[in-house]
Amino acid sequence: MSLTAKQKISWNCKRCDFEMVEIKKDTIEKIIEILNPNFLSLPKDWKSKKSEWIKICPRCDKFSLGFKMEHVFSIHTNTGEATNINDLDFVKAHKHTEYQKEILRSQTAGCFYCCKIFSPDEINDWHREDCKELEPLALCPKCGIDSVIGSASGYPIEHSFLKKMKDFWFSPSELNETMGDDLKDS
Repeated sequence: MSLTAKQKISWNCKRCDFEMVEIKKDTIEKIIEILNPNFLSLPKDWKSKKSEWIKICPRCDKFSLGFKMEHVFSIHTNTGEATNINDLDFVKAHKHTEYQKEILRSQTAGCFYCCKIFSPDEINDWHREDCKELEPLALCPKCGIDSVIGSASGYPIEHSFLKKMKDFWFSPSELNETMGDDLKDS
C-alpha cells in the first residue's frame, strides 16, 4: 500500500523527519514502568488521544523502544506490519557489514555513511584483517568508513535505503536525552 504525500508527511517525525512507527498506549505505559525514559517524539497529549495507537519516532526514541536491549517492545510500521525496533530492515541490515565473503560475492555494494554505490571490486581496505576472532569490515572506497553492505545481503543497495540506514545509525546519540534519570546515573 502506497502512502499519499499528505499521509507520508503525517508519518514523518516533526523533530528529525524520520519515518514514524506506531505503538500501543499500554506498551508506552509498560516502557515507562520498565525504563522511565524521556521520550523525544511522543506527543505530550498521547494519553488523551482517541486512538489506541500512537506514532513515535524509532530514530529519536530508539533506546526507549528497546534498541539493543533485553526489553524490546512491539511496534507497527506505516504498512501495518507488527515488528520491534531490532527487526526493522534498516536495523537488521547493519549486521551485514560484518560479512566479508558476502560483500565480496555481491554484484554491488553501498556505504550507508556516504550513500555511495560501487562495485565490491573497488574495496581495497578492510578493518580488523589481522583479528582472527572477528570478521573484517570493508572500508568504503569513497569515504573510508566501515559502513559497507553488499547486494548479496538481500537488502536493497539503493540510495533511499542507504540514506535511511545513515539517518538511523549516524544520528546524534540521544541516549543521555532519552534514558530516564534512574538509568542516566548508573
